[in-house]
Amino acid sequence: MTYKRITQDVFIIQQYTGSQYGWEDVHAEDTRKAARERLKEYRQNQPEYPARLITRREKIESSESIDPLFIGIYPAGIVYADRTQEEHGDFKRLAFLDYGTLTLTVRHTCPADLKTRIEKDAAKIQAQRGQNFSIDSCGSFVVLGG
Repeated sequence: MTYKRITQDVFIIQQYTGSQYGWEDVHAEDTRKAARERLKEYRQNQPEYPARLITRREKIESSESIDPLFIGIYPAGIVYADRTQEEHGDFKRLAFLDYGTLTLTVRHTCPADLKTRIEKDAAKIQAQRGQNFSIDSCGSFVVLGG
């Protein structure tokens, strides 16, 4: 069994800005080398303020606890996306359910486990054909399937 860290070291640069505020965090880096370079810059650029480097351990947020399936309700249909992957600055789109036709289009890159969940969710919506479906919190709705 491999060891998995639950914390990570974060290297913090602090400056002493006076007795009223004391030591304040001004910058953080993931590596000690980068932090030392920034510390040197702070000392050169602001010599009137003492600076120091400290290390903090922060808990690593587990991506395993995040549900990867994002379901977004939009004016034209429902978008199913993978929130753990990014594509063109947004969650990676996996499928789309059109309100007008109630046709589910699943991309070939959709993982099998998520595809099963998407098809199950879409089937619930498709079963409501002819009914009003709320698309926002202002009371707007569409008629499913037509």
